[in-house]
Amino acid sequence: MEKYRTADLGKNKSKSGSGPISAPSDSTAGGRGTSAGAWGEFDPPYELAGRAFIAVGTWRTDAPIGPPDGYTPMRLFGRQLGILIASDFERPPRELPIRYREVIAAIVVRRGLTLRSLPFDMLLDDPTPVELGRLHYGLPKRLDTSTAVDMDAAHLAASASDMAIRARCHGVAASLFALPLRLSFGLGVRLLTRWIEVLGTADGPARRARIALTPSGVGTSFRDVSIAVGGRELQSLWCQSWTLVSTHLGAPHELDEDSEQSRPEATRSDQKRPEEEAEVRMADAV
Repeated sequence: MEKYRTADLGKNKSKSGSGPISAPSDSTAGGRGTSAGAWGEFDPPYELAGRAFIAVGTWRTDAPIGPPDGYTPMRLFGRQLGILIASDFERPPRELPIRYREVIAAIVVRRGLTLRSLPFDMLLDDPTPVELGRLHYGLPKRLDTSTAVDMDAAHLAASASDMAIRARCHGVAASLFALPLRLSFGLGVRLLTRWIEVLGTADGPARRARIALTPSGVGTSFRDVSIAVGGRELQSLWCQSWTLVSTHLGAPHELDEDSEQSRPEATRSDQKRPEEEAEVRMADAV
């Protein structure tokens, strides 16, 4: 596999010392406070897994960051369409054996027929994934060591200095009645995360990456949901958790590597000019 190198994204390489550096010899290394530069060369894709809670809805206040040029936030009932994911990565990648908690707040943006998710706030309880996420993916990760994610068969609770999530699971009857929705939502998570890429605009050039989620089992649906992140509330339309969600973390790419559809109109029109000139010459000859 061709290794992805930080130099491909500009001058950020010197910030963390990422590159072909040997990993720590201590097998227990990677706890709180470990620098990203202490790990080997960044070489995605990576596989990690753990418990996860996913909610979709609308943000009552617009996201604090705007999308890249050409992208428009998707709206529902006049509000920005939003996603929230709270995860406890109990099975981190073997290349970076750090168990950490993470809460992601995002909106959905559109460019033509292309949909992408744009995180505007990400709270983590360990500095290493914060540094790596900002350096390589341009994601707005920030360290909050008080970040906690606790979920079981009856409730969900997640908290940090400026974040609070509370939810109670449906009763037995409601869970059975909601079984088709739970199955459909899990299938939707699988399909959409393989189709919709994630945008990172926090540091350096804007980047995109495919982060595919694979929930295991039917999952648990919730009611009495309260979600607040950074002073913004998510009005939940549906939310669900799973005891195991596998995450495939793909390689990042700069936006200028997008397909022809996402290139500037001026560029596409320039490519048509030779054909137009040929038509003009033929008309003149006639």
